Parts: sequence; structure tokens; C-alpha cells
Amino acid sequence: MSPVRQPLLQALRAAHVRLGLAAVIAAGIVLTMVSLLTLRTVVEQNLQLVARSIAYTAEAATVFNDPASAVEAVSLIAAQEGLLRAEIVRRNGSTLARYVRDGDAGVDGTLARAGTLLFPLQARAPVTHQGAEFGQVVVQGNGGVYVLYLIKVVAAVAGCMAVIGWWVSRLSRRIEHDIVRPLNSLASLTRTARTERSLGLRAPAAVV
Repeated sequence: MSPVRQPLLQALRAAHVRLGLAAVIAAGIVLTMVSLLTLRTVVEQNLQLVARSIAYTAEAATVFNDPASAVEAVSLIAAQEGLLRAEIVRRNGSTLARYVRDGDAGVDGTLARAGTLLFPLQARAPVTHQGAEFGQVVVQGNGGVYVLYLIKVVAAVAGCMAVIGWWVSRLSRRIEHDIVRPLNSLASLTRTARTERSLGLRAPAAVV
């Protein structure tokens, strides 16, 4: 059996759709990956800065072994930064101060768990005084905040992809029209010349 011949217009349209979808999807994947890598770097740097801030603020309380002041300093910064956990560990391994955020439930808990898979959510910073180390600050960030931001980025990328896809579709249809219409006109002219023996017919000049 001879293969079914596909009309030229359908062939062009299918090729344009495949090419347009491939380009848009590739661009969307690249933009999403770049956004994810950039966000991971920002998250890591932000947590490191928070850990250093706690270490600086709680330096005196750690040096003089004042748990009440240390807890106050840790809790204040950890609550402002939305951390899940923060603590100061002495040199001997015991805990001087600890802050633990109340457990999140529902959507917040799901986003927080997803964040632990996508981002580095833990950072450490030493508590030093006059060159001596008196303890370590350990912080754990809330991944739900970053996952929510990533969702917004992906939604923006998807919106841009939809607009680009629509524009590519319109451009493709215009190109198809500009190519197929002259070819159909030429085919009609040749059929007329063949059937009616009108050898004097001439095709119209192409418009550039």
C-alpha cells in the first residue's frame, strides 16, 4: 500500500508546532534550572549570614555562660528570620540555648518538607572571642518559604512560555499562509494550463 500523502499545509504546521514547542520547553527548562540554582545559592548565603548574626549577638552570653541571655538572642533572631530551629552548642557538646519553631501542619508542613529536599537548609557559625572558640551556632531554615518563591518563579516562567507559544503559533500561521498561498496559486495555474492548453498563462510575480 502506498503511504498516505500529507498536505503541504499540514506538514508545515506540524513542523512549526514541533519546533516551537521544543524551543519553548527547552527555554522553560533552562530558566527553571537557573532559577533553582540561583535560589539555592541565595538560601545558603542567607542562612550563613543568619548564623553569623546569631553568633555575634550571643557572643557575650556564650562567653559568660548565660543561658537566659543566649536564649533571648537566639529566639529573637530565629523568629524574625522564620527559622525552624537554632541552637548554640558549647565546646563540650552541651546546648547553651535552643529555639524550635512550633510544628507546621497542612500546606506549610508539606512545603517545609519539600524544601528540605531542594535546598541546603542548615548552616553553622563559630562563636569566638579574642581568637578563641566558645561554641557553635547551628541554624535550620524553613524550606517552605523558598519552595513557595520557587513556585512563583515557575508560574512566571510558565506564563512567559504560554505567551511565547501563542506568538510562535501566530507567526507560524502567517509564514504558512505566505508560503502555501503562492504554491496553491501556482498549482492551480499549472492545472489550468494543462487542462485548457492555455500555454500563455504566467504566474504572478512573487511579493518580497
